Amino acid sequence: MGGLPLRRAMADMSLQECMQLDAVVMLGPPNLGSAWAYAGDNPVVRSLHASLGDMTPEKDSVTLTIAPAARFPDIGVIAGKYDGKVSVPNTRLPQGIPHSHTVVSATHPGLRNPEKVLDKVMLFFEKPPEIHLDS
Repeated sequence: MGGLPLRRAMADMSLQECMQLDAVVMLGPPNLGSAWAYAGDNPVVRSLHASLGDMTPEKDSVTLTIAPAARFPDIGVIAGKYDGKVSVPNTRLPQGIPHSHTVVSATHPGLRNPEKVLDKVMLFFEKPPEIHLDS
């Protein structure tokens, strides 16, 4: 879980601190929540994954109420076609946050496999694709 803490950290950064970030890549982040997070309502699951319930796709969830950063770097999002935990559409950033989006043939854990994502990550950092606003 890194994309959401990154967004939260950027929300707390000053403009000068944000200016120091050139580009970031997120792998399978539940930027718009995850239906799988409803399992966090179960006390046993919540005891193992305390923050899981915060990642629901509800409008008032912690995930969807992260404040925007003072400035966003180039952001690349890589989603797994067979993720199973986060749907491809829910990996996109909230409306108005510019980013590029790529889908690879991987499960959620498979997104940690360099063979699945390394070439996409390196390509993004070498020459970021055209960034667009999703609506």
